[in-house]
Amino acid sequence: MTRRVLNVPDDEYIVCGMSLGYADETAPVNTLVAEREPLDSFATFHGFS
Repeated sequence: MTRRVLNVPDDEYIVCGMSLGYADETAPVNTLVAEREPLDSFATFHGFS
């Protein structure tokens, strides 16, 4: 239904992620700093000005 309401073509994907809580600053996995692609190069938001 989401695909239909937002008129998302079959060759595009709807992706969502959410993180809750606090990072353990002492855990090695949380020391990674990755380069990030600009948001507007891969995401489209509908219903926001």
